[in-house]
Amino acid sequence: MKKLIYNKIFESVQGSGFHAGTLQTFIRLAGCDMRCPIRKVCDEPDSLNHSGEELNAEDYENLISKPGSEWIHWTGGEPAQFQTGIECLRNKCTRKNIKHHIQTSGLIAIENEFDWLTVSPKSLELIQNTGDELILVCGPWVRFEYLKRFISETEFKFYYLQPLEVAGRYNFEKTFEFAQRSGWKMTGQLHKQWGAR
Repeated sequence: MKKLIYNKIFESVQGSGFHAGTLQTFIRLAGCDMRCPIRKVCDEPDSLNHSGEELNAEDYENLISKPGSEWIHWTGGEPAQFQTGIECLRNKCTRKNIKHHIQTSGLIAIENEFDWLTVSPKSLELIQNTGDELILVCGPWVRFEYLKRFISETEFKFYYLQPLEVAGRYNFEKTFEFAQRSGWKMTGQLHKQWGAR
């Protein structure tokens, strides 16, 4: 079992997808072994390596005992690499009414049960092709025909396109055009515009 090494823990408003506007406690796990087309422009480059602090059961119990958010959002890095550790923490904790949201690239199968599963694919080849929402960052590698392929080969409740940010600039035009033509919904990193982390 891989240790749960985290890069950041913070409380913020979820900025994208179905739960946009919902207060969540984010645990940004450190480490991502996936190779993807937008790795060089990853918006969380510090979380790609495996350096950080270990999250143990006592720390986690203290974290979820604080008033406020009823959601823990596991992100990264690639949190799917650490499912066993996440499940062990959940089983040891006394507070059971916390909801768990995991966000993954979809390149590793999700074997544990989460209350909300977001897949944000970085390639066409998904191992995890079912879940609650698919949020596709509309990067240079994305072609319009990919959107039809995702619809036909996956099963999600919601499909979202999100503009890619590079050096503070977003490709709104391409994202809007693809969303209009495909029927996908647009989303974004709205927490940044709201002044949240």
